[in-house]
Parts: sequence; C-alpha cells; structure tokens
Amino acid sequence: MKITAILLTYYKERLTHIPQIVEDVWNQSIIPQELIIINNNPELKLPKLKATVINCSRNFQTDIRIAIGALVDATHIFQLDDDASIKPRVLENLINWYKKLDNPIVSYYGRNFNNDNKESPYWTGKRIHSRSTERPLEMNHVGARISLIRREVFAEALKVFANIPDYPRNGGEDILTSLVNKYHFKKKNYLVPAKDDYDWIDLGEKGIGLSRHKAIHSKNRDDSVKLLWKYYKQD
Repeated sequence: MKITAILLTYYKERLTHIPQIVEDVWNQSIIPQELIIINNNPELKLPKLKATVINCSRNFQTDIRIAIGALVDATHIFQLDDDASIKPRVLENLINWYKKLDNPIVSYYGRNFNNDNKESPYWTGKRIHSRSTERPLEMNHVGARISLIRREVFAEALKVFANIPDYPRNGGEDILTSLVNKYHFKKKNYLVPAKDDYDWIDLGEKGIGLSRHKAIHSKNRDDSVKLLWKYYKQD
C-alpha cells in the first residue's frame, strides 16, 4: 500500500491549523510516503512546511482534490481537511479496517440517504460519526475529511465529473467518490469506529466553511446525489 496524504485548505482563518495537522501527519504510527497540501486560495501564504504545497492560481473548489488525487503516484489517498487533525494511530486504524473489509472507502464520518425523499435524499438522511459506533457501518456516503480511498476511485470520478457538466463545483466531491465506489466498482463505503489514539481532533471551523451556507450547501449535496443516481440509472 503506497499512501499519499492530501490536505485541502482555503480559509485564512484556519491557517494556524495547518502546522499542527502537518506535524500530526508525520507523527502517525504509520506515515504516508508523501503529504500534499492544496492551497486553494491565491491570497493565502503558507509557512514553510514539511509537505509538497500546490498553490492554486484561483479557487478550484473542492473538486481539485479529485484532480490531484487521480494523478499522484500512490495506490491510496489519505484525505484531510483543515478543520480537523488526527491522533497518532488514525492512519493505522483506517488501514487496519481497510484490510479487514473488501477494498472499501473507509472514513470517520458518513451519511445514509433518505431514499423516501427524492428531492432531498442527502440532507434529510442520517449522519453518523466514528465516535458513535463500536463496529464498522456500511454507508451510502462517506466524507472526505479523515478517510482512506483507492487512487483508482479518484481516476474514475474524474471521468464521471467530466461527463456531468452541471455537477456542483463545490461540496459534492466526496459524494461523487462514494457513489463511484459503490456503483462503478461495486464496493462498499464504511464508517469505522475511533477511540483514544485512533481518534480525531476537532480544530473548529472558525466561523466559516461550506456548512455555514446551509441553503447552498444542502442544495449542492442533494443535487449531487440526484445527478449521480440518474447517471448510474439508480433513480
């Protein structure tokens, strides 16, 4: 297993989070071969870090993670966001559960869709965190924040993204990878349990983020599900 960690950042309010996340990545019991930081904000100047930093010329939204993930020299991607860090055995935990299961995406949070609500299947679904379960749970959607995913899922997701011109450009990339994994590769998505040294650290959104724009964010999420159901003829 050849793992590249990818951290996506944009908000200047979370700049102080980045050094801690970088340090925590390199303090893992199993360390990745590489850490890539995607700086999606051309006005944000990162300090010198032990990482490969990609400074974007504009905000490419969250789908930039798919494009970079599809191109890296790795078999698996360890995904991170800038509002959470990780305790020393998080990557080890994800790898262990990945090996016990059948080539899934494994993550620390997820959501099951409400199939009875065709207009809002995502937002009216049930969200679950890793701290609330003692066993792995199969989920429709698993989040990008703190997850382990095969690189081939990113590569296929990039093709699907190109085939759906009106796919939301922000907030739908982990729905895309989850449903590509489920419908194209016929594999499962799992929320896995986490406690003690396997747990994550909430650094806070700092008053900003996609979830603060609930009306837009919820519409993007629901539209993502509906477009992918249609694409894979699941509607």
